[in-house]
Amino acid sequence: MTTLRNLLIVDAETTGLDFEENAPIEFGAILFDVDHRSITHQFSALLPSVVPNDAEALNGIPDSLLNTTAVRMGWGLTSLRYLQHLHNCADAILAHNAEFDRQWLLPVLSSNQGGLAGNWRQKPWICTLRDFRWKVPSLRSTPSVVDLALAHGVPVWQTHRALTDCAYLAEVLASRQDLPELLLDAQKPQTLYAAVVTYEQREMAKAAGFQWQAHQQRTWTRYLREDEVGALPFKVVAVAPWPAATGA
Repeated sequence: MTTLRNLLIVDAETTGLDFEENAPIEFGAILFDVDHRSITHQFSALLPSVVPNDAEALNGIPDSLLNTTAVRMGWGLTSLRYLQHLHNCADAILAHNAEFDRQWLLPVLSSNQGGLAGNWRQKPWICTLRDFRWKVPSLRSTPSVVDLALAHGVPVWQTHRALTDCAYLAEVLASRQDLPELLLDAQKPQTLYAAVVTYEQREMAKAAGFQWQAHQQRTWTRYLREDEVGALPFKVVAVAPWPAATGA
């Protein structure tokens, strides 16, 4: 495990959840100094889109805005090079539901910057949804960014915009006195476990943070660390390992 001094907090807004049918329309990034609990640099940019923004009701980004001259001219190699510069300054990349943001960000870097996505894959990624154990009683087991913000007394003024979501995460991290310990703990390897429960026991799995996988295993699953398994009130079966905070 590595002591992390600078984190690149990233977020992607998209036209929908389907990677094959939808497209990224906004990236946000904040370089966060862990020792000083402070933002040092910020980046945000809208991307031109050739597909309709089916998520406009959530993110408030109209198609007409994505096709303005300012957006088309503003996005390009200069934006990507600045984003890459922030990446070079960071010890790790942090996102809420990191797997989602990574799948949209890396192809853009690959296609526009001659393969820069490679070193983004190699640098550690930390997920504030999967890797952190927040230990805040009022939080549900799978909190949203807004849930995290409100639980830590961070005002929420806008939702589902890339830079504001990054800012919420930065403010949450800044409020935690135990941040170094949280980051070290987040780097511990995890394994995906399936809950061995009956239909009648499904609420036990849900209460323990397991999520129903309707389209894959059709079972309740959750990533856990080895020392967390024994505390569960039901049996679990290992499905697949996940080395937390890696680019794998």
